[in-house]
Amino acid sequence: MRYFVLATDYDNTLADHNVVLAETRKAIDALKKSGRSLVLVTGRMLDDLLQTFEGSDVCDAIVAENGAVLYLPKTKERVALAPAPPPAFLDALRRRGVPFVAGQSIVATEQPHDVAVLEAIKELALELHIVFNKGAVMVLPTGVNKASGLAAALERLGFSAHNAAGIGDAENDHAFLHACEFAAAVANALPSLRDEADLVTSKPAGAGVAELIEAMIEDDLLRFAARLQRRTIEIGTDPASGAAVTLDPYTAGGVLVAGGSKSGKSKLALAIVERLMAKGYQLCIFDPEGDYEPPFGGALALGDPQTPPRPEQVEAVLAKPGQSLILNLLGVPIEARPQFVDEILPSMLKLRERTGRPHWLVFDEAHHFFPAERGGDALLSALSSGTLYVTVNAGLLSPAVRENVERCILMPPPFVPVEPETPRERHRRKYAKGELRDKSFVFTGPHDRMQLRAKNLQTFVELARGLDDETWTYHLRNGDYARWFGETLGDDELARVAASAERASSGDSRSTIVEAIERRYTASA
Repeated sequence: MRYFVLATDYDNTLADHNVVLAETRKAIDALKKSGRSLVLVTGRMLDDLLQTFEGSDVCDAIVAENGAVLYLPKTKERVALAPAPPPAFLDALRRRGVPFVAGQSIVATEQPHDVAVLEAIKELALELHIVFNKGAVMVLPTGVNKASGLAAALERLGFSAHNAAGIGDAENDHAFLHACEFAAAVANALPSLRDEADLVTSKPAGAGVAELIEAMIEDDLLRFAARLQRRTIEIGTDPASGAAVTLDPYTAGGVLVAGGSKSGKSKLALAIVERLMAKGYQLCIFDPEGDYEPPFGGALALGDPQTPPRPEQVEAVLAKPGQSLILNLLGVPIEARPQFVDEILPSMLKLRERTGRPHWLVFDEAHHFFPAERGGDALLSALSSGTLYVTVNAGLLSPAVRENVERCILMPPPFVPVEPETPRERHRRKYAKGELRDKSFVFTGPHDRMQLRAKNLQTFVELARGLDDETWTYHLRNGDYARWFGETLGDDELARVAASAERASSGDSRSTIVEAIERRYTASA
């Protein structure tokens, strides 16, 4: 399910002339029975609304005073989301003869008194702003609006705005409708709101809300998916037409990016991840190579080369709707990674079932988690959408995973891919402190008398510092260091440093190479 929440304005939207009609109430009941939540977002003061809206406890949350007050009907909890109006401001309005009503934070009057209100704000140099609602004039602290109030309500309920459909009718509804994944306007809405909406209902007010609810229940608004162009992300450009190649964050299903070393698959995957995170979607990135270094995209990271993430840690982070997560799995041996996924995914999928989050699961080196020999099961079938698989070869993946893929991008793709904005050195953490196994460097010396294995660059540096001159120089003059850095690790810059040091003395070359490694890898890792 994509839309778990309906966020609606009250006056002239949910209510017709202060009354929620029987038809609308019936639709609300159906909405709740479908497992969805209802959030009321209104400019009214809370007590006024509760007296007017009989049966308001059907709401899971109420945002009142245009975003300044949050009320949770089940617990009767009232939460102030903004400070009270300054007494000096109220005195200034009285001196100017402005009729007003002050709430917990809001100050409400009517046009044409907005001119006097603005004068008072300027005179006192206050951080207040004016919000219009047809003829009404509302004054609130800067940054407080229906969008900020809705964000607070959704966070308390455990939902993201990307899983909310909103509907309204007036100027003060612009902000919260823009925040919702899907924005609807009732037929009686102002022209400016109708122009920006993804859907304008055929009926006004409460009947229009009922119309939206019916569509949510019938097909989760899938019939309108093509209208959500503002939600798509650009992943490239068609070289023939110059048109943007896009990805829909919801209807894309499973996405596979496959290609060999230096094919650009990791850069494209990174660009996709960046763009999803920039739009506020919650991601959980399974990172077996330490490629995604925090604070990438504001994501938190769990795990390190010695310690894998624990399920309870993962659950705690993902409980916050706007918080993305990177799972550093360098501490999980390759052969144990399928089992790790089996242990950690069920709770994530249950969270998805309840809230729609995390919106995307990203499996870098996906064949580590879903190898070809793995058969199909219920866990894999649940990964049919909102999943990005990145691998060197699609044939290395379980057939059950490949069946989940709706869009396969083989590198190089038939379009010009976008470039990621985040500079990243491939495998930086793995090469620094991970375990390279078959890519290790082995110091043997000229007579093959030693077998000193550098399982990563940190170990390489430690061994290099204590190595005898004969062994160090033997590998240096043979070009072994430059070859390992360039061909095995894919670091051309480090390979150039090593090649340039091949004619230097043992001590100078050792210092040059060690300092280059520490500068590029171990310090940041």
